[in-house]
Amino acid sequence: MFIIGEKINGMFRSVALAIRDNDEKFIRELAASQIAAGADALDVNVGPASDEPKAAMKWLIETVQKEGDFRISIDTSSPEIMEAAVAVCKNRPILNSATASPEKLSRLAAIARRAGAELIALAMDEKG
Repeated sequence: MFIIGEKINGMFRSVALAIRDNDEKFIRELAASQIAAGADALDVNVGPASDEPKAAMKWLIETVQKEGDFRISIDTSSPEIMEAAVAVCKNRPILNSATASPEKLSRLAAIARRAGAELIALAMDEKG
């Protein structure tokens, strides 16, 4: 079994505030608690928390990685943000969430191939 912790997500109000405030302590504690609970990797998702999601994603990943040696699941549908995020991952990343949209899937698959990453693909497109 491979467990991915899902709490570092800007959809949660407390995480969104931590992202906006660059609250490293809060994010690191959240990461540490998930790893202590048995997570093998941590999902990192900026969500709507930032007007600069690429910079926020890089900050989140760099902050989370200060808590140890584990994998990061980069959770974004933006190929541009994904590309920037892969560059700051210390370990082999997991790319999460490609949809079945052919254009987006092919772009994210190419990033995964270059990074030697695994890709989580959702069996849905813009229509559901």
